[in-house]
Amino acid sequence: IIKLICERRTTQVPAYFTTDAGPHVKVLTLARCADEVADWLRSIDGASDVMVCRPGPGAHLDSTNASANT
Repeated sequence: IIKLICERRTTQVPAYFTTDAGPHVKVLTLARCADEVADWLRSIDGASDVMVCRPGPGAHLDSTNASANT
């Protein structure tokens, strides 16, 4: 999969990978390319699951539970 991602990058679709200690490959791309990259990953023989994750909201203080921590 890593080799395929590197080859795919030459098609002008930005896709980069990262891994952790396990067998899971994380693919990073631009938000506007996420669906295209996900569809391409799903088409790869042996890919068992593709999940699209996006950044969550910015950090904020939850004042409704502030007294519970004191």
